[in-house]
Amino acid sequence: MSLQRYRELMLKAEAGADYWREIAVSDFARELTHLMQARKIKNSELARRMGVQRQYITKLLNGTNATLGSMVKVALALDAVVRIRLEAKESRENLFQRDPPQDRAGISACSKKAAHKH
Repeated sequence: MSLQRYRELMLKAEAGADYWREIAVSDFARELTHLMQARKIKNSELARRMGVQRQYITKLLNGTNATLGSMVKVALALDAVVRIRLEAKESRENLFQRDPPQDRAGISACSKKAAHKH
């Protein structure tokens, strides 16, 4: 596939709601992973807190079963909240290089330390 064709396909995908839904779900899963790591909470512990099977948590972390309702339930089990905000598409250019937002426990700082160890 040529670079030009790839760009055309990406522009077409970015015009659709499904693409941006997947980006939002991916953001949530990444932030959930950071929060769990910072608080040293394993999938099994989160599942216990929520009264669900561990596989449910694994699916959420993989972007499956992610609805606004499930996100809120996970957040409550972690003594956190879900915040939804709108941002310009242009701010998404470096999606995988940006740091997750900090919570009141300074999770970003903890995540950065963990990332530098690898």
